Amino acid sequence: MKGVFLVTMIVLANVFAFPSRKDALKIMNKKDNLVLTKRNLVQFHNMITCATSRTSADYIDYGCYCGYGGKGKPADATDRQVSPQQKHLCCKIHDECYGRIQNQNSCYFSLDVYTRIYTRDNTCTGCADKEGTCERAVCECDGAAAKCFAEKEYNIKYFNWPAEKC
Repeated sequence: MKGVFLVTMIVLANVFAFPSRKDALKIMNKKDNLVLTKRNLVQFHNMITCATSRTSADYIDYGCYCGYGGKGKPADATDRQVSPQQKHLCCKIHDECYGRIQNQNSCYFSLDVYTRIYTRDNTCTGCADKEGTCERAVCECDGAAAKCFAEKEYNIKYFNWPAEKC
C-alpha cells in the first residue's frame, strides 16, 4: 500500500512537473547564479541526485522511514542516524521537518510542502528564498535530507524493506 501511494505521488508529480512545449524555456533558467525549477518533488529529486549521485528512486521504500508513511524503528543510519556534522536525521527528520512546517502554518495548506516551488542557490542543497517563507522552509528540509543522504552509506539490503519489519 505504501509503495502504491508513493508511485502514484511520483507519477502525479511528474505529470504536473513538466510544462507544455511552449513554456519549456521558462522552466529552467539561470539568472544571477540561481537555479529556478518547478515542483517540489522534482526539486527534492534534483537535490538528492546532485548531493549523492544517486537518484531519489533509490530512497523510495528504503528502510522504514524513506518514502511515504514512515513508521516504526528506522532500519539503518540513512533511515535514522544522527549526522555527525549536521545533527539531522535523514528520512525520519525529513518527515518531521515537513510536519513542523505543516503544524506551524508556514505554508498555506498541508500539501503545500509537496508542491511549493522554491529557489535553490548555485549549490546542490542551498536555498535562495527569503527566510521565513514557506519556500525557504521546504527547501531547507529537502537540503538537510539530501546532505544527510550524502553523509550516510547506502545499503542496498534496505531498499524495498518490508513494512512488517518496521
